[in-house]
Amino acid sequence: MPDTAKIVATAIRDPIRIVRDLGGDVSQVCAAAAVEMPDFMARPSSLPLRQFVTLNQIAASRLHAPHFGRFVGANFDFANIGEVGRAAMAAPTLGAALRLVERAFNTVQDETDFRLEVRGSEACLSYRILDANIWPRDQDAELTIGVFASMIARVAGAGWCPTELCFEHPDQGADHRIGAAALSPVIYQADTNALTFSAGLLDKPMPGGDLRHFQVRSSKLTEVALRLERDCSVVARTRRQVLLTMGSGHADQTLVARQLGLSRRSLRRRLADEGTSFAEILGHCRDLRAMTLLAKTALPIPDIADRLGYSEASSFERAFRRRTGQTPAAYRRSSADQGA
Repeated sequence: MPDTAKIVATAIRDPIRIVRDLGGDVSQVCAAAAVEMPDFMARPSSLPLRQFVTLNQIAASRLHAPHFGRFVGANFDFANIGEVGRAAMAAPTLGAALRLVERAFNTVQDETDFRLEVRGSEACLSYRILDANIWPRDQDAELTIGVFASMIARVAGAGWCPTELCFEHPDQGADHRIGAAALSPVIYQADTNALTFSAGLLDKPMPGGDLRHFQVRSSKLTEVALRLERDCSVVARTRRQVLLTMGSGHADQTLVARQLGLSRRSLRRRLADEGTSFAEILGHCRDLRAMTLLAKTALPIPDIADRLGYSEASSFERAFRRRTGQTPAAYRRSSADQGA
């Protein structure tokens, strides 16, 4: 996957503010993350997502604050994610706010899976950066989940806590005793980062909601988000759909074609015109994610195979060896040796 993912530059204002509040050296943290001050202090612009994630990782390390991302999320100014943030805060209900963020998240941050799903009496908000090469990213995950936990708390009232929290990273010492999160069970090494809460809260009014203001902004943002999606190449859109499907089922070519509004034959032809094939994209996406899970987590190989959409671990092992020249177990050992 090309390292082209971006995030609105103003999103970095809050991590910078927290670094300063905790007594850190902002200049040193920014320099270590290759972030230039004008990127977030001057004109509206975007910032490479990798730099944003790296800055939060560096800040947590240098400040000896494993809870850094969660603390930033709990104190995040939603207006700093731009027009989407301001529009969401004007939504009439929590559900309307979160659905807008879901539709228009690619105007804030691309190469990302952000979705809201309602399952009976529970709602689940999930977030995952699709580029497996952006790792470690535990601080970003905890920051983002923290931002939306704070939004939900605005309508749920004092004492609210999520039903459950899930994070794709291992337990790395983040302090989950902060605030109401102390009462929430936390699952690590999950397939995505997620926040589960009562679906009844979606109908609660947002403080300061302005329906007319929201409707105008929501309509414009939805148009922009759709245009950004349409402007992507078929290869990029196919890769995104494969990554979105991975972990929740088999990334079938017919299904992906339907999700892109194409027939299977049209998708095959258009990918060929761009010099690739569905099988090649699927294999590449699986390999990148497999390498991250093998090198960065302790997940058993059968569990990794399942997350990648293989029916059996043996199928995963054969395919991985054919494309990389190593078995998954050998790759995990070599990664451990290199990191030692």
